[in-house]
Amino acid sequence: MTSPTTMSDPEQMLHILFQAGYQAGEQGRLDEAIAAFTTVIELDPSYAKAYYNRGVVYYEQGELGRAIADYTQAIERARFLPTIAEAYNNRGLVYYEQGELARAIADYTQAIDLAPNLPTIAEAYNNRGLVYDIQGELERAIADYTRAIELNPNDADAYYNRGSAYDDQGELERAIADYTRAIDLRPNLAEAFLNRGIVHADQGEPELASADLDRALAVAVDPGLVQKIEKARCVLFGIGPRVTA
Repeated sequence: MTSPTTMSDPEQMLHILFQAGYQAGEQGRLDEAIAAFTTVIELDPSYAKAYYNRGVVYYEQGELGRAIADYTQAIERARFLPTIAEAYNNRGLVYYEQGELARAIADYTQAIDLAPNLPTIAEAYNNRGLVYDIQGELERAIADYTRAIELNPNDADAYYNRGSAYDDQGELERAIADYTRAIDLRPNLAEAFLNRGIVHADQGEPELASADLDRALAVAVDPGLVQKIEKARCVLFGIGPRVTA
């Protein structure tokens, strides 16, 4: 007779299949991950984490409708608050990408209400702050970014986003402090160098501004961002695009 803590054979098989799907997803083998999670769901339709993780993979594939459907199933079937809260956050992110901002805020708020002090919910605060930011509700955005930082003091994105909101409010010293902290946490965050450089220029600090824009250009990868940095250098200092051999 097995002990009460030992998984039954069917449970063990589901666990093995789930882990196989998880590992495949982590390694970028997305079709294999979906196949494994789908098998788990077919064998046990109540397996909420399989829906959740399949939703994550669908999101990575750009299949937003399927991602929403799976996150919804996870919300309806999960028994543990962290899983439900994370599914709400992820579904909110999909709604955000679809431009459905009211639905995004509703889902982020559900996640926060379910687990307001869970460290992983820092992402939901940051995500909701972004929507408030887009809507011009800067005080609400700053409050959410601040809470995200309290829950996860190493969240470079939250510092960057709060710095941007302070920047929009004209609170330049606070903006610089947050951009600097974001850079400390993620030294290749080109957007933070760019924005801090522009603030330094606004404050009459051309040398600091130039150094930041040069650094932004050195670490930027996205071609659109590189073009934006080049434009800022041109506007602020009359410097044209760099010519490479």
